[in-house]
Amino acid sequence: MATASTTSISRGRGGNRGVLWLSGNGTFRRSPQRAFESDAAFEDADAVFFDADGDADQDLLVTSAGYELNADDPRLAPRLYLNEKGAFKKVPFPAVGLNAAAAAAADVDKDGDLDIFLGSRATPGRFPESSGGVLLVNNGKAMFTDATASQAPALRAAGMVTDAVFEDLGNDGFPDLIVTADWMPVQVFVNNKGTFADASEKWGTAGLHGCWNALHPADLDGDGDTDIVVGNMGTNWQWNITSPDGLALYAADFDNLGRVVPVIALEEHGKQYPYASRDELLDQIPSLKKKYPDYISYSKATLPEMLSEEKLKAARGLAASEYRTGILENANGKFIFHPLPVEAQFAPVHAIAVHDMDADGKPDIVLGGNIKQTRVRMGKNDASLLQVFCNKGSLNFRYLPQYKSGFYVTGDVRDVAVLKMSGAQYLLGAVNNGPLVSYRFSGGGN
Repeated sequence: MATASTTSISRGRGGNRGVLWLSGNGTFRRSPQRAFESDAAFEDADAVFFDADGDADQDLLVTSAGYELNADDPRLAPRLYLNEKGAFKKVPFPAVGLNAAAAAAADVDKDGDLDIFLGSRATPGRFPESSGGVLLVNNGKAMFTDATASQAPALRAAGMVTDAVFEDLGNDGFPDLIVTADWMPVQVFVNNKGTFADASEKWGTAGLHGCWNALHPADLDGDGDTDIVVGNMGTNWQWNITSPDGLALYAADFDNLGRVVPVIALEEHGKQYPYASRDELLDQIPSLKKKYPDYISYSKATLPEMLSEEKLKAARGLAASEYRTGILENANGKFIFHPLPVEAQFAPVHAIAVHDMDADGKPDIVLGGNIKQTRVRMGKNDASLLQVFCNKGSLNFRYLPQYKSGFYVTGDVRDVAVLKMSGAQYLLGAVNNGPLVSYRFSGGGN
């Protein structure tokens, strides 16, 4: 189905400037941008092209991330670049949505301009705390105001946001917001004429607690409404094996040392036990050293015995009980979750594309992901090679083996996209700390 080629690019990590590539005549050419070069110290996390100032060209918003930085570091701020005849110029932008991993643009109030949602990851040094999401309203001239408190206060509780998209689920002309987050359910925020409220319970997603990484809207069953592909952490790693019924996460300053300590609990025979080893946990909560002087006593203790019911109740509690990547079927105003085949669960999914890969008129799914940099105890989770799932109708998807798809990408894929150029179609895959991988489609059929 595809043939491969690889092109090196300068990536937007801290110390590397972002690069703009322009397509034409079947190739890409690099467009020099001084504003990008000046911001090489920023680590780019997400980007969205949209017309910010109403002049009918595409401006660029880039979010910045970095857990190793201080929470108020200016390098965590989003950046807006206005397009001035192909040259991008950095302009003032509100210092909100720090450490954001997700950005989405839509006209949320139907006033003719495009507004912005930004979703933050964990507050640096205080996992799993997060400032959640913010709504920035545009005055039509690229001047943005934080309207979260007045129009969307529920976004502040969105958690460690990983991805977001605007879709008009209610067909009322006002775009609603769907958000994925780590250790949270898939969340649906309904837009009531510019004001957002959490409607996850109504839409049936409130119980889907997972470590969600990505989402992609598409009409997968051809019934005219929007379904959603949602990427999760998969089932091929320790947490699923040791605690298949779910995980709990408690976060608090358990020893009053001025720091947040996250504690993951495994479920076994109806009781919770710490996932961390004795050395790991006692290093973070020193008061337990006298209580558990040896490994035998630690191995027999439940988490409530270690930290007390009172401390656990006072801590921030999160949960993950659904590990699988799958599809949210839009069925009469409710989302129904359908897991994708077992091959989709081999590794965490961080990148999703929807495209008719086999030219049969039905949208297929491409998944990318992996996590190579993990603690030794967890092990690498990198069994995905860029997977294709062919749509056989009625939301029945079948894995297409790598030797048929032609895809073979090792590494941590963080984005995929399909584009058309000079009559040909390509799939691009962005690999963390690696090259941009490109595949040219050679025709349909499987």
